[in-house]
Amino acid sequence: MRAPSLAQAISIPSLLLLIGILLPSCGPLQNTIDAESPLVPVELVIQGGGVINWRAPLHVRDAQLYLAQFTDSGERTFRSYDEVTFPTDVTIVFSEEQQAATVFLRRSPHGGCLLLWDPDNNWIHDPCFGSRFDLTGQHTFGPSRRNLDQLPANVRDGVIWVTPEVVYGDLHIHP
Repeated sequence: MRAPSLAQAISIPSLLLLIGILLPSCGPLQNTIDAESPLVPVELVIQGGGVINWRAPLHVRDAQLYLAQFTDSGERTFRSYDEVTFPTDVTIVFSEEQQAATVFLRRSPHGGCLLLWDPDNNWIHDPCFGSRFDLTGQHTFGPSRRNLDQLPANVRDGVIWVTPEVVYGDLHIHP
């Protein structure tokens, strides 16, 4: 009997909720990381003014990747998957001068809210708790205790490439 596809087994809202739970467990010691993959053409980011929000697939391989599922009656069950691709929201910052890209996870390190790009003030902010971050991911204001989380990125042949290995933002001390 063939197992149900990921789309049949888990709804998109459930996947988005699980991203925040599962990403911390996807560390390099577990050997869950695929090689780098293409994210977006540089030209699209330039057309967006050098900063865009993007939804990217984060592909994870691990024999012990457990995801919660819910039956029609609401009962929770768990299933182990060998491979899963999560839709992951990122903010991409591209410097034409340096021909370099920085890719931030688009969730607040404070409360997990979806971060927003404010082009008028040139910052990334958490609409739920008010934290602000500059375009290097450094915390500049608000209750967050960490800088933004990133995915390692590089630019090659006009395309931004990422490795789906989360680099967690450094802690900082509030003055």
